[in-house]
Amino acid sequence: MPDRIRESIFSILAARYNTHGMLPALHVADLFAGSGSMGFEAVSRGAARCSFIERKGPALSALRENIKTLDAAATCVITKADAWTMPLTTPRPDVPYGIIFVDPPYADARDASRSGRVPRLLADLFRAKWADSDTVLVLHHEARVTWAPDERACWEVLDRRAYGGAAVTIIMHQAGVCEDSGDRQDSNSQTGE
Repeated sequence: MPDRIRESIFSILAARYNTHGMLPALHVADLFAGSGSMGFEAVSRGAARCSFIERKGPALSALRENIKTLDAAATCVITKADAWTMPLTTPRPDVPYGIIFVDPPYADARDASRSGRVPRLLADLFRAKWADSDTVLVLHHEARVTWAPDERACWEVLDRRAYGGAAVTIIMHQAGVCEDSGDRQDSNSQTGE
């Protein structure tokens, strides 16, 4: 993620928490972590712990090297997994994450309909208790894609910022009942996973 977007995200988060550039000592998750820039930035700004979720070999190697270089093994953990399905296939964390960074490949995140991959993932994060009413989700995506949940969604949009061809949408839990969107395994089989 470009530095200017990352800096803007952390300014928005600092304003939300009223922490003057820092973050509270909460647990964060970095989904589709890549080299881990968002998670490492969060830890450097006061987050207590970061869970990096990544499945691709080169990115995993970069994450391991960055943890070693930054001497961050005490506060950072890597899980090799598919972030699209991990909330449903992995035991839930001890407590919901305070912030979840979601930075999927643009091509995988273009379908903003309720059956699209990102809306299904957001609903799964809340249903599987990875996120709760205090969790802030930060979604990085193409600026041409607009995220607007329907009345059955578990989440709502708090803020959206565009930066040229990229955008960031800040999401939180929507009060009310999360309606099940169907069996996730069936949805995955339709997409060829």
